[in-house]
Amino acid sequence: MNDNNNSKKKENIHLGHRKRMKEKYFSNGIDVFSDHEKLEMLLYFTNKVKDTNAVAHGLIKEFGNLENVFNADVEYLQNVPGVGKESAFLINYVSEINNYLIRNKHKYSRRAVYLNNQDEGGRFCCNYFSNRKKESLIAILLNAENRVLKICTVSEGTIDRTAIYSREIVELVLKNNATSIILAHNHPGGTINPSQEDVNATMKADRLLSDIDVHLVDHFICAGFRYESLRSRSLI
Repeated sequence: MNDNNNSKKKENIHLGHRKRMKEKYFSNGIDVFSDHEKLEMLLYFTNKVKDTNAVAHGLIKEFGNLENVFNADVEYLQNVPGVGKESAFLINYVSEINNYLIRNKHKYSRRAVYLNNQDEGGRFCCNYFSNRKKESLIAILLNAENRVLKICTVSEGTIDRTAIYSREIVELVLKNNATSIILAHNHPGGTINPSQEDVNATMKADRLLSDIDVHLVDHFICAGFRYESLRSRSLI
């Protein structure tokens, strides 16, 4: 009887704490919480009665900060005591939803997105590739006013290589009635220096686009929030 009573008492303590945390959130917003408290509350959804405060502390200790927790792979998350498959999935899924919204901000904005200069284009591409672990090439299709019409994934490669399919890019431009285009790909390894293959493939794409009177604005290489412009290097 004593064990059962103690168990129920602990459960009631946790439920009361959770209620106070939720009330605090609705009254003050998320900024008043520490990083481990933000995680603690998220883990309520996969832990009905467990003390998720200790688990959240363990995650921050293991990965260093909140951002690293959300960028961690599912299998590594499960190495932390108290983190099961469902909790690891939840953390990973929330992270992917956030990354998707960042990449597709232009879709949901009430205002059109314009890329009028190199810095706007470079920063836009870096945000799009945020936390991408696989190298990929995108084509940003623009109209005559530099408004973003569509973003297309042209190819996805290994961690250090992707292919530039020039004819597929031309088809995308024609299909969407674009007047100009920005190419961009990410280097998850961290370097923003273009390879000779990057330069050769970009020059080939530029020639084919010129034949149909479409301007290749730039080709950006992104790593984190740094970017390199092939146009600024006079490589196209």
